[in-house]
Parts: sequence; structure tokens; C-alpha cells
Amino acid sequence: MTSQLKVKGFPISLSHLNGNQTLSIMRSDIMRSSLTVGYTSRNAAVSHVGIWRARLLLSMARGFLEPNVLATRYYRNLEQTEKGGYSFLFGEEFTHWYAQKYMNLPVLVHVQGLRSCTWAQTKMPHGVKPGASIPSAASRPDFIGMDGSDYHVFESKGRSRNPDAQSICAALGQVSAIAKVNGTPPVTRCATFFMLKAKTTEGWVIDPPARGVEWGISFDKFDALRKVYQVFIDIEPSVDMFFGAGRRFLGIPVDDQCEIGIDVEIYKALKVRSMKPQDRSRIAEEVLQMLGERRHEYSAIDHRFISAGIDGIFLKDRGEFEAAIE
Repeated sequence: MTSQLKVKGFPISLSHLNGNQTLSIMRSDIMRSSLTVGYTSRNAAVSHVGIWRARLLLSMARGFLEPNVLATRYYRNLEQTEKGGYSFLFGEEFTHWYAQKYMNLPVLVHVQGLRSCTWAQTKMPHGVKPGASIPSAASRPDFIGMDGSDYHVFESKGRSRNPDAQSICAALGQVSAIAKVNGTPPVTRCATFFMLKAKTTEGWVIDPPARGVEWGISFDKFDALRKVYQVFIDIEPSVDMFFGAGRRFLGIPVDDQCEIGIDVEIYKALKVRSMKPQDRSRIAEEVLQMLGERRHEYSAIDHRFISAGIDGIFLKDRGEFEAAIE
């Protein structure tokens, strides 16, 4: 059965994304996205357990997803509580993949755990997206997407079946809570759903318009970028990888089948931790500019056995290649 992607409500600037289409995602894409999304506490585990966490995430994807991202029999036979936990992670990874693949957003980060992140009420009148429940005072969306000076807000949900009306309302309410990001109104505020069903996989992206909202969020872009690339900063890549793109990439062998890699210039710019605030701001803008200029180079590398992100992160899965030639 063909997997489906269903999108509605995007503004005119992104209206070409609205509608239904075949979901063109591969397991290697989910594997790559799994390495950069997540809460601070979960990502920070990398500094304590090293490459083990990356191996765990990749093994989970191999065990529960077919190469075309349909559910394996192992996933289908999980106990429901276990299935819910894994679906949650897959929902985050789908959101990351969609934001890069379709919305051209190189950076998607969970900013709430950043030390530099602050929340403040704006003077805008309260209002929510159509169909949304009223967000609670403590409501926070999952991700902020960045592309230069543009921001996007995401709430991700992973399920093993279609979400009920209450879940959709709650997700829309969470993204409705954000009025400004670093002083700028977000371009979109999306609720995303990833359903790993018994016989098919579906992705939903919903961005209905809204009248006005109340929360503003501020954070240090340099901190946010370091979090996105934290797995490389903590483990330190050392293996040269060649993709024929005319740039140098450094990689980390995760296991006997997989390598993950990063554009060496992005890595070098972000690996320095301490510096003056003006230097942090300058480097963050330089990295965002590099990502904007190189996204087409990165996308050109993407093929069946190499998942390439427009954030300069790559995953090469030799296991997929070997399975294809057998």
C-alpha cells in the first residue's frame, strides 16, 4: 500500500505544499534525523554514553521500520505502551525530515532546554488557530525551525493510528501559543502527525491561520546550533568522507554498517564553546548563511544509500546498499 503525505493550511508563500501526495521518505532519512532531534536531556546523554546512543537509535529504526518506512512485524507486535514511546520518537524524526525536505529549513531545534531560552508574554490579544484548544499557560511547542532570519514553530505527534480530534486540537493549541521568536513573528506554526500503521504510513502537516497569540520566545542562535550538531561536538568526527561535492566532510563510524558525517566547516565553526557574545552571534549568522548557500550542494548528494540533510549532516548506510545488490 502506498504511504501518504497530507498537508493543508499553509500560507500563500508555501501553498504549493498543500494537498495529498505519496510519502517519499526512506528509513535512512529517519535514521539521520534521529541523531539531531530531541530534548536537551536526551541529547546530553551522548556526552556520557558516547556513540552507544547513536547505535541505539539506528538499531531501533532498523528493527521497527522497513526501508520504505512501513512498520515491521516487530513494531506491529509491540505492547501498546512500548509502541507509543517509539511512535513519539518517530514523530519527531518525521517532523525534522519534512521541515528540511519540503520547507527548506536547515535547522530544527528544541529550544526549551537551552540556558539562553526565555519566554515572555506579549501584548498581542490572545487568539488561537481554528480548531485549536486554548493553550495552557505552561504550553510549549516541540521545535523552532530557522532559515536565516525566518522562524517556524512545530508541534510533533507520533501515533500508531490516526489522531483523535482532541489530540489535533491540543497540538494546534500548543503552536498557537507562540507569537514571536527572537522578536519576529513566525512564518508558520505547524502541527505534524506521523502515523506508523499496520499496513501503511501517513504524515499530516496542518498550518491553519490564526488571529493573534500571546507568548514570545528568545534564545541564543549559537546555543541552538550547537545543540543541533551536538552528537558531532561530543563525539568528535575524525574519518574523512567523500561525496564528490568538492567539500570536505568528517565522519563517525556508528557501527559496521553506518557512518554519519558533517561538513567540516560547519563543525569547526561550532565546536568552540566559550567566546564573547558578539562572536557567538557572528558565527551563528555565518553558519546559517553557509547552510543557505550550500543546501543545493547537500541535496545533490542525496540518493538511495546516502541520506543527505540540508544541515550538512549525512548518513551512509552500507547495509542498505549490500541488501540491494544481493
